[in-house]
Amino acid sequence: MGHRGLGSDNIYPVSGTALESTDICFIDLHFFNATLKVNQDFLYALMMFFASELKESEKKNAESCTYAGKRKSGKCITIT
Repeated sequence: MGHRGLGSDNIYPVSGTALESTDICFIDLHFFNATLKVNQDFLYALMMFFASELKESEKKNAESCTYAGKRKSGKCITIT
């Protein structure tokens, strides 16, 4: 589901439940990979998105390392 489902590990233990009528789009992974190989602009945009996600994740991780005790526990709960 989403960009976290990409990569070499094809097992992604997450599910979702629609709360209202929803249209779901499935893109075959082989087609997606082929698209990345021929569309450099799309690949670049996806890489920039991943870089932004990684930066945000590292920021949250660094912030949580500076907290102590109950404050750290509370911050971790709000992050997830």
